[in-house]
Parts: sequence; structure tokens; C-alpha cells
Amino acid sequence: MFSHLVSLLIWQVSTASIDPQEPLPLPEITVRTVRQAVLDTANSSLTHVARQQIVREAPKHPNELMDRVPGAWISRGSGQEHLTALRSPVLTGPGACGAFLVLEDQVPVRPSGFCNVNALFEVNIGQAKQVSVSRGPGTVIYGSNALHGVIDVRSADPDPASAATFGLEIGSDDYYRGRFGLSSDNFAIHGSFTDAGSFRLDEQYQHALLNLVWFSK
Repeated sequence: MFSHLVSLLIWQVSTASIDPQEPLPLPEITVRTVRQAVLDTANSSLTHVARQQIVREAPKHPNELMDRVPGAWISRGSGQEHLTALRSPVLTGPGACGAFLVLEDQVPVRPSGFCNVNALFEVNIGQAKQVSVSRGPGTVIYGSNALHGVIDVRSADPDPASAATFGLEIGSDDYYRGRFGLSSDNFAIHGSFTDAGSFRLDEQYQHALLNLVWFSK
């Protein structure tokens, strides 16, 4: 009985010494970040396709250029249709929406929450200065829609050395593609128009793209 009473008194003294109203001190936590640190340190998952490779390839479909990127695959469908994979399965249907972020000059082609499984429809890959592919989940730098990776298509800069360029392609099954580029010191315009037939019924398509770049002085 005496031992139980002593234990009770010790417990009461120990609990009475703690003031419930007094806040407990917490260690200080400091968080810092650098916006470009991901590109500098995690470059093993980043691949750039340079303009020389793009011009040499002259891709008619994103599949023809993206096969140069390790860990990436663009499945080719009818016409310009495609499905994307970046260190992931080839996602289809609703599962492909919002899984990959497509940028043009570091600006998303679609706002957050909106998507298109054929997102590369809307960017001028064939006349781009560079195509950058970041494989794997995107960081907070990119925001949403970067669950499996990021594709950034950079427009060609103004270049007085290439003041005017023109090109015309003719292929089988009623395939025609025309391209042009005009450039000065601070202004550039690039465009292309494709009218493609097919050996299949109702698979033909027409595809037009136009880029304007202007640098203020």
C-alpha cells in the first residue's frame, strides 16, 4: 500500500511540473530552392534534340523525331494521331490526358486541367529550334499535367543569315507539304502546310502551322 502511494505522489509531482499552457519550443526548419537546379543537376533525364537533327530528319510526324530520345516513344496512328510514352506505358483514352505536359517556348499549350492525347498536333516540331524532353515525373517547376514527363518545343529565333527559306515536298498517295521562313534581326515567321492523302479511305488530313517570333530592342 505504501509503495503504491509513493508511486502516485511521484506521478502527480511529475505531471504538475508541465504547464499545458506553455508552448513547447520546436526546432527551426529552413527550406530553400533554386528554380533552375533541376535542369542543372538532373540532366540525366533531360534530352535536347538540336535544330541540325530536326532539319536533317524533316519529320512528317512526331514519331520520326522522338525515336532519337531515350526512354521516349510516340506511337503513330492514322494521319497525325499519336500516343505518347515517357518512361511509362503507352497511355490511351482518359488515362493519357494530363499525363504529359507539352510546352511551346516554355508555355503550356493547354491550361491546367485540360488536355489532348494528340497534344503535339499544336506545335511546329518540323521548324523548331530545339525539342527538349524531360523524362519522369515533373517537379513543381512545371506544375500539373507533368505526371510522366515534359516535352518543350522551342521556336526558331530571328536570324538574318537565313533571311528567306522555302521548301516543297511531294510524295506518294497525294502527299504535299510546303514550308517557308522569313527572318530579320528581331522578327521571324515560320509556317508550313501539309495536304496528305492516304492509301486508306478517309485517312487524309490537312495540317497548317504558323509561328511568329519578335524580339523587342
